[in-house]
Amino acid sequence: MKKLIYMLFVGMLATLTSCEQDVVPVLGAVETSDITASTINCRCEVAEGSIDACGFYYSTSKSRVSTKKADKMEGPFDGTAIEAQLSKLQPNKMYYIMAYGMNELGE
Repeated sequence: MKKLIYMLFVGMLATLTSCEQDVVPVLGAVETSDITASTINCRCEVAEGSIDACGFYYSTSKSRVSTKKADKMEGPFDGTAIEAQLSKLQPNKMYYIMAYGMNELGE
C-alpha cells in the first residue's frame, strides 16, 4: 500500500512540474518581404506565450500605430510566427507596422 501511494505521489509530482505556465505573448521584430506598390508581406516570430488572436496594426502615422488606432489586419498563427499580407496600400508612402499577439493574460 505504501508503494502504491508513493507511486501516485511521484506521478502527480511529475505531472505538476511538467506543466508550463502561460505568459503574455513576447513577439520579435516585424520582417517584411515581397513589397509592391500596394501590398507587403509581414511576418513576426513569437518568442514566448500562446496566441489566441494576432495580426498587424499599420498606418502612415507612427502615432496611430503605437496607440492601436491604425488599420488592423488579422493574421494566422502557425505555432511559431504570425503572417499576413497587407494590401490596398498607397504607393510611395511610408508605412509603420506593429505586430500584436494576445491571449487570456494580455497583449
